[in-house]
Amino acid sequence: LDTAEFVIPPKETNAFFVMTSQIRTELQTQTHCPENPNIAQALCMNDSQCESLKSKIVLERNGVYTGKCIQSDKVSIRSSCEIFGWCPVENDSSDKIITYDNASFLSVFIKNNIEFPKFNVFRRNIMDWYSDVMAIENCRWNPKDPIDKYCPMFVLNDIFNAAKVNYTKMLRKGGIMQINIDWNCNLDFDEGRCLPEYSFRRLDKGDYIVSGGFNFRYSDHFMMEESDGKYRLYRNMYKVYGIHFIVQVRGQAGKFHIVYLMRNIGSGIGLLGISKVICDFITFHLVKHRKFYKKMKIVVVSEQELYKELLNEDEEEEEKEKGDTKDEITPSTQEDVDNR
Repeated sequence: LDTAEFVIPPKETNAFFVMTSQIRTELQTQTHCPENPNIAQALCMNDSQCESLKSKIVLERNGVYTGKCIQSDKVSIRSSCEIFGWCPVENDSSDKIITYDNASFLSVFIKNNIEFPKFNVFRRNIMDWYSDVMAIENCRWNPKDPIDKYCPMFVLNDIFNAAKVNYTKMLRKGGIMQINIDWNCNLDFDEGRCLPEYSFRRLDKGDYIVSGGFNFRYSDHFMMEESDGKYRLYRNMYKVYGIHFIVQVRGQAGKFHIVYLMRNIGSGIGLLGISKVICDFITFHLVKHRKFYKKMKIVVVSEQELYKELLNEDEEEEEKEKGDTKDEITPSTQEDVDNR
């Protein structure tokens, strides 16, 4: 098998799927056949049991019930109700599952471009030291190597090991993996130091009893010539299990700017002023001993005391002014005495 058969569908938006196992039901055509005996409601002993199903909705059915009870083509000792639909019906028993053990050795090339429009910076995860296509094809992502930890070529087994996931348990039922590409850039330095970081994790727990893993169905339709010379529509139906990889890109960049620095300083000073008002409100209104705090911080002054205090301040200022005048006159008087 090659990439065209492992990767289904070939293109997705920020995601890709790798098949690890499948169940094939080949040469289906629209006709009459027995229902799958694994469906409990389809088991029968006579036609009357199947007649009752004609008016009921059975969610797991593979076609329309005709009301007949016929021999099953899956289990010889059982009978099941006849249906009209795509026949033969799918048999999803464990012995019919085809598993691809070597899928973990496939490699995937991830190309990512990111832009920080505020700083007019464009970056991509293909570094400048990869001078040609061969250099990229020969590298493999290695988190312990200072160069190859930026390689955009990943072996799936390395992704599973980095996420600490047991790949063998995902082979049969599949799962969902996330690939994170983080750009944390300090643009005060050279743009060449703005480099991606890769991390991986499994999104589904993988131990669900009902509908665990990841799978879907698709089919190929074609016309085939019958023995009577007429052409009839056939299909091959595939139930595929595999790993759905979701790629998430996150980025942030910053650069020093004096305007933003002054703005933050001003905001800090403003918050300090607001904090004083908030503290006073809490102290005066919400604290248990608020009356005591209010008494110690606020002094109530009468009008007479205020007048006396202001008068004393005026007298002190007048005496101070007189003292300054004496200091200015004394040197000149002494000089006149000396001259005489």
